[in-house]
Amino acid sequence: MARILDGDWQGLRAHDNSGAVYSGSYFHPDPRLQQMEDRLMAGLLKCQGMESQKFLPGVSLTDDLHDFVLSLSALQATLALRGQLFAPWGVRDWKALRWSTYLDADVSEGDGGLTYVQTRAQGFQRVVFFITTASPRQVHDAVVQLAALRGYEEVRFPKVPGVHVPPGLAVLKQPVTPHVFNNAALSVSTDEDRAEDRAEAATFKKLAAMKVDCLITDELGRSWLQTVNPVTGRRYELGDLRFGALVQGSAIPLGEKTEYFTNAHVADRLARERNMTPEQIVAERNALEERKLREAAKKAPHFRAHLEKSKELMLEAAAADKAYGETTPALRAEMRSALSRAGFSKQSIDYVDQLLAGVGEAAQRAADYARTYADYIARRLQSFWG
Repeated sequence: MARILDGDWQGLRAHDNSGAVYSGSYFHPDPRLQQMEDRLMAGLLKCQGMESQKFLPGVSLTDDLHDFVLSLSALQATLALRGQLFAPWGVRDWKALRWSTYLDADVSEGDGGLTYVQTRAQGFQRVVFFITTASPRQVHDAVVQLAALRGYEEVRFPKVPGVHVPPGLAVLKQPVTPHVFNNAALSVSTDEDRAEDRAEAATFKKLAAMKVDCLITDELGRSWLQTVNPVTGRRYELGDLRFGALVQGSAIPLGEKTEYFTNAHVADRLARERNMTPEQIVAERNALEERKLREAAKKAPHFRAHLEKSKELMLEAAAADKAYGETTPALRAEMRSALSRAGFSKQSIDYVDQLLAGVGEAAQRAADYARTYADYIARRLQSFWG
């Protein structure tokens, strides 16, 4: 964290210097991972399992599902008891696609532009692909429930007018230690995907045209798909299924070697929080984040200089905006007089006056904001360095 605060991107290092893939950044995407995903999907559409795929260096297929988000067999059994299929897609038993990506970043420059930085820090991911006859909401609820047994908490999306969160989408986090947490994301295809997204619609159209026998899955999935779909009254077709993925992300490679330690730390946290109110838990975590930030800031001298410069710029902006706002009354009076001498109507003069009044009020608000932000920076400086 200290290196990130200091802008020392090149100083970031990997956990174990293992192979990884550059995934690119928002403004500088690297096409290789997307190309691999496209090849993977093309192979699945041709009835080729993941075992026969050729992956990029740093990407592999693994059956080590220890320390995963949840027990996949338990999730499969839970949905089966509810009359729904949940089975692996592209493999004949539960396996995860494991890969590691280097952290790439778009970094702001002094002139307001962006520069692209490739670092040697790594993130580790495992993803499980699945098919299901359950609704997105059913999968979502079952995943959240079972993941909670391993200390994962759902991240609630803020309600934004006009923004629809799909029912099959979930983001989860697993606090492990004060300095370590894992995260996960669930995505289940929805009818909206098939109807609104052209790329998704094209993929589903190809899937629907495939024979169900072409689908590579486990024994439960194969036997289930040989039966009659109670909804349609005919044998299952691929168009009856939903497809999805459960992704786990972490700062270190998780698996059999880490499971014992993760479980022990999570059990300790859950036992402690069991006797706390939700408000106390939030307060404790906020205090922890503040302490971690203070510790990192003390190791980031360039970050301190950046904050001090930002405070100086905010104070200058506040003074300039305040001075501009203070000139507005005189400017309004001068403008009214000039427009009156020029023969403008009272209605026109009042309109221009209102515009200038709004400019003055905006300048005062800008000055207040700049002053407030400068005060905030001053408090952070005091908090971090005394």
